[in-house]
Amino acid sequence: MNDHSNSSSPRPPRRRRPPARQVEGQEATPPPFDRAPSEGDAPYQVGFGKPPQHTQFQPGQSGNPKGRPKGSRSTLTLVGEVLDSAIVIREGGKQRKGSKLEAMIISLYQQGMQGDARAQNKFFDLALQRDRQLAEEARARAQTENPNEPSAANLAILRAHEQALLRRHGIQTPTDTAKESGDEPTDLPPGDPTP
Repeated sequence: MNDHSNSSSPRPPRRRRPPARQVEGQEATPPPFDRAPSEGDAPYQVGFGKPPQHTQFQPGQSGNPKGRPKGSRSTLTLVGEVLDSAIVIREGGKQRKGSKLEAMIISLYQQGMQGDARAQNKFFDLALQRDRQLAEEARARAQTENPNEPSAANLAILRAHEQALLRRHGIQTPTDTAKESGDEPTDLPPGDPTP
């Protein structure tokens, strides 16, 4: 069986184009020059990535001389202005002013409540995004308030670990002395470590 898809067989070498023959009585055509080469200049061939020299930007010349017109606004700026502009919103027979973004979110919510699955998914995505943002803001606030102070849960873990170490080394803790004297807290089952 002949298998022509054998990837281990070498490819035949590429054929190279033979050099242009010079016909007797005719001069070989010189490579195209944009300007007349001066003595000592290496010839400049126009080609891919080498535009003619007279069309290249001169030093100090801008490729966009007029630039962005003053006062023009970006797409994000325009979208923000449209979404923030005021509109009359009707809810439950009452009219009030609100932003167009707020009206769109209310419309999305109402479509979802009418059974539109796409609107429901989009609204849930927005709700999750809001929850993530609120959680991130809470984390940032907690770190900026006092980043070196441990949380209450971490303090309880540290106290329990400290008491276990002290007991292991035979040192009585205030909790042990309370147990011996019979002042043990009644709300905890026996044998549970105290917080």
